[in-house]
Amino acid sequence: MLKNRDEAFTGPLAAHFYGIVEERHRMGFKFGEEERLLHELDRMSVEFDCQEGLPEELVRKFMEQKPNWHQGTQEHHVQAIRIFALYLLRHDIPAFLVDYTSVTDLHEDYKPYIFTHEEINRIFEHADHIRANGQQSHVFYPVLFRVRYACARKTVRFLTEEETEHLLSAPGQDSRKGRRDTALLCLLYDSAARVQELADLRVKDIRLSVPAQISLTGKAHQSNAPYRGRCKSLLYPRLSETCRYKNYRNLRKGKC
Repeated sequence: MLKNRDEAFTGPLAAHFYGIVEERHRMGFKFGEEERLLHELDRMSVEFDCQEGLPEELVRKFMEQKPNWHQGTQEHHVQAIRIFALYLLRHDIPAFLVDYTSVTDLHEDYKPYIFTHEEINRIFEHADHIRANGQQSHVFYPVLFRVRYACARKTVRFLTEEETEHLLSAPGQDSRKGRRDTALLCLLYDSAARVQELADLRVKDIRLSVPAQISLTGKAHQSNAPYRGRCKSLLYPRLSETCRYKNYRNLRKGKC
């Protein structure tokens, strides 16, 4: 079903637009921003010959950089039309598949400024001499600058498999909070979600049936992430323990 029922697809590719929206919703994608862009593409398609599929001229026109666009806006258009083109190709319908190299680089003239060691040392020196104040900026700014500088210079050592396993099992299963923290850590590790994406997760965004996945809303409005069977075995008792009505929001606004 279309999320926006007040607006219908009416162009020559309408049947395929309905098909891709229905497919993405069945797969668990929110697809809100992409659906809005497909409506824009649908209105534009009436001016082109689409009898044999998705023509290159329509694709180029749809993703053409506008004066008021940011680079991310064009990237969203390319992403939406690529999803639609791949859908058509899977159904043996001719379609022009554009790649991300066609995105206009608005930062091609940007030249980064590289600080010398002397300039960096002067920054540290000024930070060390910030006057004491109630906001404690004289405390955290020197630390912040040094941490930032160290992160840029040093190579990060990744956790070994044994260390990762120890970290994921650290909260334990003996208490309610331990089971909660174990489920959160495992979900964070399996889905590769950002911390804020996981914090915004609601019960309705978690799918326990096959294919097991969670719906995330992050950058570029991309949303979908699978997780493994072990994580599912941790999530199911956690949801059963805290969420009595899985189809409705709980007292914590849908968050467990």
